Amino acid sequence: MDYKEYEKYMNDRKAVTVENNLRIEKKFAECEKWVADNLINCGCVFTNHSELLQEQSFMIWIDSGVSISHKIYKLSECSIAPLVLLPYPVRI
Repeated sequence: MDYKEYEKYMNDRKAVTVENNLRIEKKFAECEKWVADNLINCGCVFTNHSELLQEQSFMIWIDSGVSISHKIYKLSECSIAPLVLLPYPVRI
């Protein structure tokens, strides 16, 4: 692979990374909206949200007044469409 091919590959890879990050953030916003509309004293956990979303799930915190617990929901349980990420370009 010469320099121009490598540069194109890296630019394509960066574009996919940027697009996938945008898709993750949009999907997380959908999860936050679902939690706000359907649950009381709960919120989405931001820590490791991208890894969980890639597994088609998200975590919430639940404030019971005495302690805080966590629960993981699958996107399908909440009628949220699955997260679809773009594949990275193949290096030749």
